[in-house]
Amino acid sequence: MSLTKQNLKSIKGIVTEEVTKVVNKEVEGLAIAVARGFQDVHKKFDQIDKRFEQVDKRFEQVDKRFEHVDKRFDSNDASHRNINARLDLIETDLSSLRNLLSEVKEIRRLLDNHTRKEDLEKLGKRLLRVEKHLGLVKL
Repeated sequence: MSLTKQNLKSIKGIVTEEVTKVVNKEVEGLAIAVARGFQDVHKKFDQIDKRFEQVDKRFEQVDKRFEHVDKRFDSNDASHRNINARLDLIETDLSSLRNLLSEVKEIRRLLDNHTRKEDLEKLGKRLLRVEKHLGLVKL
């Protein structure tokens, strides 16, 4: 039996329909598989987002601890500056006391070497100034 053009068209139409159905089923199956894959990817991204939220919370805790440490460093720095200022004051006082000691030694040397009344009066005034500065004499 020979095939006519009409038979060929009808066979071609049937084959085309069948191919279209198969292709549509395959495309639909592929679409479902892709959709499931995307759902899995979304779930994994949600899990990753949750993990990042936990990491963010941990970093916030670390930041709070560092703030506390920074405050302690600032406090220590302020204490250090206070101690330095006090040491500077002590050094100034020591320098002043050394100067007074030098003055006393000079007065002692002059007392040992001079016995004139004028010299004794000058030495008495110098000694009174040193004693006032040291708080030994109250007026």
